[in-house]
Amino acid sequence: MNQGLKQRMTFREFFICAAVFLCLSAVLTAAGTAEGPVKPVKACGLLTQVEAGAIIGGPVGQPEEKFREFRSQKSWMSTCTYNCEPKGISVAITLTPISSGMTSEKAYGQYVAGMEKSLGVKYALTPVAGVGEKAGWDGDMKQLIVFRKPVQMVLSVSGSKIAKEAALDLSRKFAVRMLERIGEK
Repeated sequence: MNQGLKQRMTFREFFICAAVFLCLSAVLTAAGTAEGPVKPVKACGLLTQVEAGAIIGGPVGQPEEKFREFRSQKSWMSTCTYNCEPKGISVAITLTPISSGMTSEKAYGQYVAGMEKSLGVKYALTPVAGVGEKAGWDGDMKQLIVFRKPVQMVLSVSGSKIAKEAALDLSRKFAVRMLERIGEK
């Protein structure tokens, strides 16, 4: 794998995980439903390497998966990164559960408020229709943030040759397919 791409994704994954965890600590607390805690969902288990390659339009290496449980908060986080070296594109997906009793709308609002607090500036997402219950796009970061009970999904696309519009389209395709699979589990 291209070392520069790998280093950028390693930093990007760290940033995504840290931002998601810090900004949504309230969303992560006691994550669950009336039936109990949300069962962990492994992000890499939602799309095969071949399926990810078909969406990106090129061969994808072995997906990189990370999973962490936060037992004290009865929560978890799962990340998966798909790298297409020939196209210079990587897609990183982070899944976390949405807290018990919280709507997707409220979780979205808490995410935005958390990002504003962390960044110290006004933060807004461009609404994205047709993906999950509530979704927004951060074009500068090439991130699609999707909320659909029982999970929140952050999809980040990186690559110097992919435009913001193409990154949004790619993120949307990944999100739609992965959310279908979450419904099947």
